Amino acid sequence: MISFLHGLGWVAGFAVLAVLGGWLGLRAGQHAVRKYPAAASALWMLSMFLRIDPPQPPRAERVIKDEDAAGDPPKV
Repeated sequence: MISFLHGLGWVAGFAVLAVLGGWLGLRAGQHAVRKYPAAASALWMLSMFLRIDPPQPPRAERVIKDEDAAGDPPKV
């Protein structure tokens, strides 16, 4: 029972820290937008066009499939 309450305390503490961190992040973001509106709008415009794609999987995990052989199982 004590270990369950100990684990519950960690989860509750993490939840409180997460909410506090989110609130502080929003507050700092609003302050930055008021202070530097041009920079904020430039970052917003860039975020619409630039995307960070995840890296490709290693060659051993890639699936190579020919368009001619549509019914064949994929080659690894």
